[in-house]
Amino acid sequence: MKSLRDAQPGRRPRLVMTACFGICPKRAVVVASGTTLHRGEYILLADAGQVVDAVALLMPADRP
Repeated sequence: MKSLRDAQPGRRPRLVMTACFGICPKRAVVVASGTTLHRGEYILLADAGQVVDAVALLMPADRP
């Protein structure tokens, strides 16, 4: 995710370790941005191949 952030302008993402937001998936991690948390939306990542798609959802290119 850090390598992808440099391609986008604006604020840089930060990693904040938390609990599992009550979802607690097996063999996956829960990720979210401030915007998706506000909407109650979470993304589950089961493997590293899903990171690019998750970054696109968490950090859209058309954001201000």
